[in-house]
Amino acid sequence: MIVKYRSTRADVWRAYVHVWRHSLLLKVMQLAIFVMFFNAAYAWLQSAGLSGASRLLLAASIGLGVLLVGAAYPQLRFKPEERSLGIGPAGISTTIGKRSGVIAWAKVARITPTSDAVYVVGTSSNSFTVPDRAFSSPAQRQEFIALATQWMKEARER
Repeated sequence: MIVKYRSTRADVWRAYVHVWRHSLLLKVMQLAIFVMFFNAAYAWLQSAGLSGASRLLLAASIGLGVLLVGAAYPQLRFKPEERSLGIGPAGISTTIGKRSGVIAWAKVARITPTSDAVYVVGTSSNSFTVPDRAFSSPAQRQEFIALATQWMKEARER
């Protein structure tokens, strides 16, 4: 089955929020990144002669700034061109312009249908948002979900 659609920046943001809400791994990684940058900034700011409170506030701001850049990164990599996304027993194939790739079902962590999209989340926390407008009908959407779920489960059983 192949669907074609164009993503919007709103789709990309909703996917980020969806993955963040459902991924303990992503939250732990973000906490580790914050702590790392906070500690580095705090140590670096000691030599600037700032008071403890100022140093603490500035180091926290740097740590949060790094997290905000991380959240903005998918928006910077946004591709508005039409995407062709195919699913089959071996995995997912995707093409945007001249770029293409294949993801094996074993690298898919979950498939989550919501009221306006289907999220296909990888084990690396990367994801595809397949908006409802990609499907020609509700029946095609249901077939996509059923096949993708079936093939993902079969890949895990191998």
